[in-house]
Amino acid sequence: MNGKKIVGWLVRGGIAAGVGYCLLILGADWFAGRQFGTTIDGDWFLLWMASGADELRAFWSAYWKGIVGTLVAVAALWAAAVAAIWRWPKYAIGVLVVGAAHLALGGAARISSFKPVYFAWDTLLRFGEYRHLASVVGAERKLPRPSLRESGRNRLVIIGESLTSRRMGVYGYAKDTTPNLVRLVAEGRLEVRPERRATSPYTARALMDTMLDAEHTLVWRDRAAGFRTVLVSAQDRWERYCGVEQLLFDACDERVYIRREGEPVYDEELIPAVQKAMGGPAPWVIYVHMMGSHFLPADRVPSAFRAAETGKTGSSFDDYDWSVRYTDHVVAKLVELAPGADIHFTSDHGESINTGRWRDPSDESLWLVPEIASPATNIISAMRTENG
Repeated sequence: MNGKKIVGWLVRGGIAAGVGYCLLILGADWFAGRQFGTTIDGDWFLLWMASGADELRAFWSAYWKGIVGTLVAVAALWAAAVAAIWRWPKYAIGVLVVGAAHLALGGAARISSFKPVYFAWDTLLRFGEYRHLASVVGAERKLPRPSLRESGRNRLVIIGESLTSRRMGVYGYAKDTTPNLVRLVAEGRLEVRPERRATSPYTARALMDTMLDAEHTLVWRDRAAGFRTVLVSAQDRWERYCGVEQLLFDACDERVYIRREGEPVYDEELIPAVQKAMGGPAPWVIYVHMMGSHFLPADRVPSAFRAAETGKTGSSFDDYDWSVRYTDHVVAKLVELAPGADIHFTSDHGESINTGRWRDPSDESLWLVPEIASPATNIISAMRTENG
């Protein structure tokens, strides 16, 4: 076999492998979306670490049993693609070049939305971060659980979702999107700190940067300080970064997910669960993880709320403004539940709005998030922050 044939076989094999990889990830992603309303990302391997709960083991088992059918279909498509590549290699290369140009011309936003590329990025380039998280939690699980101690003030940590301070009236935005926060600040119950710059435009990485340090998770440190710790989340426990959230809050005494699989959830549904958690032994730290202004923001606001508030705001609000107004409404209700507690309210990251590109990294709104706390709260102890 001469060198030209060897090169030809290598080229065909490389193309077939690339096509097969793309079909595998896209097929798995399609199946997960159909069956579980979630997607495939590199951090899915963290489910193995987070599978201490029977429900996670059951989900993982059901996922892989069901995905076999998808993989059979993918294999058939791959065989067809390989046959076409072997028969018409020049045309196949041309198609791939056009596809690569299409992704490149769309910039980082389009490439990051192409699942096979994002999966490789998440798995390979962020593996060290995931490994660190898994190792920290693995070490924490071997430590004795600290006991509750009658010291320290109760603390409520509220984590918004995709909320930029640039659209908040309390930070100077022209529209009245945060009337309740403005009122609470005027009453002296909360104070506005400088905007915080998020470290990532994605929830998983942003949560890791705020809830994890070199040795421990924030939850474990709160437990070691003698607090009862509870997570109340509106996020879907099977969401793409579920392994990350499950591990970051692994040390919690209790984790409550209010979202029912496949159903919409509004952040007001957090309130009864938070109130119930507050009724348990003190001192406590309750972490509230909202859905907030997550894409698509119009889906995060109940129609009844929008109808009731329309007369107060006029008709100049867009969907994102409405989501901020609703977040303001829910946060105020949560604050009212805990008059004697230290409050800390921030967001994982912001959101680029009306820029023509979703999560445009050049948009400051994507990075700047609120930092609002009760006057006595030391936010460094409440959550790791990197202001800038």
